[in-house]
Amino acid sequence: MCGIFFSCSNSRDENGCCDDNLKEFLLRRGPDCFHEIGLVKFGYWFKFQGNVLHLRGDQLVKQPIMVNQNVLLWNGEMFNCNGENGDQSDSQFLFNQLELCDGDDQLIYRIIGRIQGPFAIIYWDEKSRTLFFGRDSVGRRSLCWKKADEPFELKLSSICVPGENDWEEIPANGIYSLNFSHEKPEVKLRNWKQNIAGELVDHIESIPSPIITTLNDELPNELNLISSVVDDETVNNLISILSQSIETRVTKFNQLCQKCVENFREKCDHSSVGILFSGGLDCTTLAILSDKYIPMYQSIDLINVAFSIDAPDRLTGLESFEEISALRPERRWNFVQIDVTLEDLKIARQKYIKHLIKPCNSVLDDSIACAVWFAAKGHGICRSVEYQSPARILLLGMGADEQFAGYSRHRTAFQRKGWQGLIDEVRSDIVRIPLRNLGRDDRIISDHGKECRLPYLDENLINYLNSLPIWKKTNLTLERGKGDKILLRFVALKLGLTKVSGFPKRAIQFGSRIAHLEKRKEKGHELCPRLTDLPNES
Repeated sequence: MCGIFFSCSNSRDENGCCDDNLKEFLLRRGPDCFHEIGLVKFGYWFKFQGNVLHLRGDQLVKQPIMVNQNVLLWNGEMFNCNGENGDQSDSQFLFNQLELCDGDDQLIYRIIGRIQGPFAIIYWDEKSRTLFFGRDSVGRRSLCWKKADEPFELKLSSICVPGENDWEEIPANGIYSLNFSHEKPEVKLRNWKQNIAGELVDHIESIPSPIITTLNDELPNELNLISSVVDDETVNNLISILSQSIETRVTKFNQLCQKCVENFREKCDHSSVGILFSGGLDCTTLAILSDKYIPMYQSIDLINVAFSIDAPDRLTGLESFEEISALRPERRWNFVQIDVTLEDLKIARQKYIKHLIKPCNSVLDDSIACAVWFAAKGHGICRSVEYQSPARILLLGMGADEQFAGYSRHRTAFQRKGWQGLIDEVRSDIVRIPLRNLGRDDRIISDHGKECRLPYLDENLINYLNSLPIWKKTNLTLERGKGDKILLRFVALKLGLTKVSGFPKRAIQFGSRIAHLEKRKEKGHELCPRLTDLPNES
């Protein structure tokens, strides 16, 4: 994970424009290295700034990378290198590929389009006089912007500048460019050739995306519904593809925890990987599958956050922890109980969270972000003693509910309009994944110098699930806790998670009881008054 920043302006007075507050937040994202470069190009002042969290490659590569006046800022992971990068970091490997394009923008777009993994990229190509920037087609990394015409100004940053309300999140709908060959540069967009649900973008100048399948809209018959319950082949296929996704995300880094990185150790026997752990179906399935790929001499942190002692997520978390421990007794599982007080919540929200959430601003944004921020911080109690999770990689279950039809709105759509209504609702949900709040979650988690990785949003897994008919993924003729996400429930059952396979869906804002702590009754879509920049906001 890295914190990246870029600015360009035709006014010298605007050069720099990365204030101290923003620098502090970017440094929290990338604590291992800070570097900046200033350039003057065609009457414009450019500034590139990078803060690196070193996770891959034997040698730390500072950012921005600049050779022959080409400059790269990269915040992401290339999970499909297939060993081609050797001991290089992703950023160096990608930079070398982009340099070989020799100013050919078609090749540059093609290389970016082939990347499998989350990313935000800013690349200056000297020969074509073009700045390329954007996010992956799923929107898993944060990149925000601020634009002005007179005087011309463009700022790009992993995080919005604290105290400024005129920033926006860059849509994850393609790669943007800014060409300085003309008198007045204009931002242009080249769309991804296909969006996440597979509908074609009918545009001659588009970029192929790793997500290439259309959503299967086959309707079921009675025989389908009977056979889907015993479809062992589909269950095994999902276990295999999800396992590959998890293996990629827990092995493609140097497998060192924060303690061992700070102490320059070459081998780590602590927890280098943690899981945000409510005890629910999605995260517990990730936990049991990750056991196969994380070295046995390392522990795994199961991080559970609660805002009241009787929070439902604490109770299900303990049950699932016991079930996992019984199934995999050789592993040291650390159940980390994070109990957040009202005073802790108010302080963290005012100092950090309200700035990291922006440009999001709803009550729901606040509830989820606060819960995830404290979970990612990882400071709690484990085995009755104070514990600080040293994990630098955090697995999250985002994306499962959208693809397996786990939300209550899916059941509502099914009750109103049957299977076709459910298909339409799932398609709409999947299309909206890049438009929702993965950028927010990236900003929240990265604030602790940790990287979030999302196995359910792996490109290969999305393609596979999109290829399945809806009735193989969910059966809402059955009751809650049985029919919803039925395929994932059978995966959990096959893995031995008998209790977990029957747990109903519970949203983090309800399971953690954050609203209960503050004794408030608000609707999730409303603007959150606690996210304003007024002093002493509680």
